[in-house]
Amino acid sequence: DSTEGATATAELLDLFDHPKHTGTLVAPTTPSTVRVAGLVLTHQGRTSPSLSVEDLEVQPGEFVAIVGPSGSGKSTLLDVLLGFEAADQGDVQVGGTPIADLDIVGWRESIAWVPQTPHLTAGTIGQNVAMGFPGASDEQLAAALDSAGLDVPLDRVVREGTVDLSAGERRRLAIAKALLRLKLGDAWLVLLDEPTAGLDAEREAHVLAAFRATGATIMAVSHRPELVAGADRTVEVV
Repeated sequence: DSTEGATATAELLDLFDHPKHTGTLVAPTTPSTVRVAGLVLTHQGRTSPSLSVEDLEVQPGEFVAIVGPSGSGKSTLLDVLLGFEAADQGDVQVGGTPIADLDIVGWRESIAWVPQTPHLTAGTIGQNVAMGFPGASDEQLAAALDSAGLDVPLDRVVREGTVDLSAGERRRLAIAKALLRLKLGDAWLVLLDEPTAGLDAEREAHVLAAFRATGATIMAVSHRPELVAGADRTVEVV
């Protein structure tokens, strides 16, 4: 137990020991071009890059599917866009301004994010969805759940972690939260990491149509042929 505790403490300290964001510029509040150029990121302990993107430009309102083999860095690219990781070299710009120069809190307000493994917080389904836009009405929360294809009551109690909902239900809850941010908040960029994994074709089409209807810029990591086929274009990360 002592060894495990020491290891956990060391990992926590590593999380705190990283370059802090010092940008102060106001992030774009309207859809803007996202540009990635000459991006290289190598994780500690690796000899080859974890992510390498020569040139990627996403226009406002475009739906881009990001594909590539497992381990090619697709999820890492989303982490860089979110400001969770910093590249070793290269440039990531939004509306012509490097992300590193933006106020990171304001920038993240512009993003609706659905991670590959969404997390639950202790409370109700409604409280979890409302994290996308605090203050949303029950009607708005229910509408977001319906758009995400999740038929569960708002007052259903869930515990922190993952045991109370299936993997597909957790993803749809995260999708509902993202849709709420897009419809009621300031978000205009959607970052999706395998959002429709575990969903049947009908529910997948329903979810993709809901995101399309928002008019937001969408960058989606996926292996699913249906999602890739529904995108405006495909970008391969190798």
